[in-house]
Amino acid sequence: LPISLPWRAKTQRLFSALSPVPQLVHGLNAFQPVVLGGYPSALETLAREQQAGRLHIRPILINAAGETLTTTARRLIAAAFGCRVGNYYGSSEAVGLTYECRAQRLHVNADWYLVEPVDEDNRAVPPGQLSDGVLVTNLANTIQPIIRYQMGDRVAIDPDRCPCGSPFPSIQVVGRTDDVLTFPTAAGEPVRILPLAVATVAEEIHGVAACQFVQRTPSTLTVRLATDDGADERQVWSALRERLAAFLTQHGATTVAIEKAAEPPALHPRSGKFRQVYSELTAQHDA
Repeated sequence: LPISLPWRAKTQRLFSALSPVPQLVHGLNAFQPVVLGGYPSALETLAREQQAGRLHIRPILINAAGETLTTTARRLIAAAFGCRVGNYYGSSEAVGLTYECRAQRLHVNADWYLVEPVDEDNRAVPPGQLSDGVLVTNLANTIQPIIRYQMGDRVAIDPDRCPCGSPFPSIQVVGRTDDVLTFPTAAGEPVRILPLAVATVAEEIHGVAACQFVQRTPSTLTVRLATDDGADERQVWSALRERLAAFLTQHGATTVAIEKAAEPPALHPRSGKFRQVYSELTAQHDA
């Protein structure tokens, strides 16, 4: 982006979720964004840095996307930065799919997109029922039409009209609800690891079909692994463990023991939901 459009480097900046939190804080302090957007887990972590006095930014608007924005997280982020926190649902294939109204509902821009919540057999589900997937059609893109594109998310169309008065349908989206993991450094200081960053590390390893991370003790990370057909599980695990260790070391979490579970990735035993990254040391994953 900065290479093709150099002028944007002065007005827009992308920060990687893989970066250590102190590095993110330093970059944001230097850039001083007016509008800040990101994953709720990352924004919540930055909010805590702001409260601790290490981050010093004054955005006028924060936009959350990519994960479920809980009421608790929204309040924390808004209080830390002293500004409005908006929510958004969409993708690179469906930019501008939704907008959030004053009632904090997500409305589909139905003049541009057609959204079809469906079951596992791609059959339409009625309003109020949570879907197994969602098909999106772009009604305005004549260069590269997107027709009934499977987003893979679970959504439900609200059966009642929104109190904001908008004629556009509103939806509820079940997104990522992973936990931020906290590990100690060698000096005993806490290091917060973003769930998206851990998941990205796994996705970069050839042969990984599915992966789940569970923190069971302050210094232990248990990995549930499923490999692609034909892949050598021992080689895949060795590569994944080495990459995870290097990633955690980069963030200062050098004392973490990485263990491989005997069982494959599974639903959470209490909530019945699948969480790719969660901690058994916190209560937030029980919701």
